[in-house]
Amino acid sequence: MKRLSVIFASLLVSLCSVGAGARPDHEPPKRHAERDTSAIAENFRIGVDRTITVEPGATRWVNVRRAEVIRFVVKPAGGTPDEFIRRMDVLSNQPYPLSKLAPEGLASGLANVMVYVAPDRLSRR
Repeated sequence: MKRLSVIFASLLVSLCSVGAGARPDHEPPKRHAERDTSAIAENFRIGVDRTITVEPGATRWVNVRRAEVIRFVVKPAGGTPDEFIRRMDVLSNQPYPLSKLAPEGLASGLANVMVYVAPDRLSRR
């Protein structure tokens, strides 16, 4: 019984010493609502692995990995850039045109851009 009371007393002393270190005038951590979000933080927030910029006249191909989430930014010459996000859920390793992935408004300019899909890092094939 004496041993149990010694263990209880040492536990009580250790708990009191933890609370003694906190000061009542200590400021809580500030929220970062006013900070600007970078492109990397925005990509992380929505789950994008990479961003690929495509210029319809200059880009001929893009390399991606299977199961990767890609943000495609399409910059037409003299126009405003558009973007779309796709997950590379394909099983074949055959190249195909990017126009198959793009929304209808962007598909016409991306017929000459080919997508080459490599196996993901966890795959044995």
